[in-house]
Amino acid sequence: MIPIRKNHQAAFTLIELMIVIAIIAFIAAIAIPSFLRAKIAANESGAIQTLRSLFTAEEELRLADIIDQDADGSGEYGFFQELCGKVAPPGHAAPVLPEFFDPVFGVMNGAGAASRAGYHFKIYLPGPGAAGPPVGETGGSNSASANQNEIDMREVRWVCYAWPMAHNFTARRAFALNQDGIIFVTKAMVTTYDSTNVIPQPQAAYAPGSQNLKGTLANGVGTDGNTWRPSD
Repeated sequence: MIPIRKNHQAAFTLIELMIVIAIIAFIAAIAIPSFLRAKIAANESGAIQTLRSLFTAEEELRLADIIDQDADGSGEYGFFQELCGKVAPPGHAAPVLPEFFDPVFGVMNGAGAASRAGYHFKIYLPGPGAAGPPVGETGGSNSASANQNEIDMREVRWVCYAWPMAHNFTARRAFALNQDGIIFVTKAMVTTYDSTNVIPQPQAAYAPGSQNLKGTLANGVGTDGNTWRPSD
């Protein structure tokens, strides 16, 4: 009778494999959250820098009188596609080049927003009438208007929002910037902005009761119910 010999080597190898898997899982449990936090921090920092650059571009566009629909010598603010040389501004037969802003932001998604580095960005301009509502950008559109009140308000007001492409994955916080040049931030604890499913409405960061981008951004609870504060 041939004696049965146990395969100790196979059993030992299986135990080793289980140990290796456990070690990998442990390392991943530590490394992945750290990597995610670092990516979120980098994306949020990038969004702030983009908004700072956008403020400069909007001021340069206005001061250059590129858009002056009532020919009064006072330039108007514009949309991304006008700033980025993708569409012809009102009064022009072709896009203005060289562009005032990175052409990457001249490509609109279905929500009328530009996208880059974990964030969506959307510009609103005042609409007709005292109450508006403000007007957002759409693909291929410019800021043409036949309403004098609307044109006058676009000489002094605009707002841009930046929010996560994937909340808690690409970023957590949302940002707002208007013609005052101060970036406001919210943790979006009440209204959570995420992808193109939930996007900031024009008055989101303004105080409740404000209309058509009038006034300053709220240093407190905004129209969206979130608390907005100046960014560090």
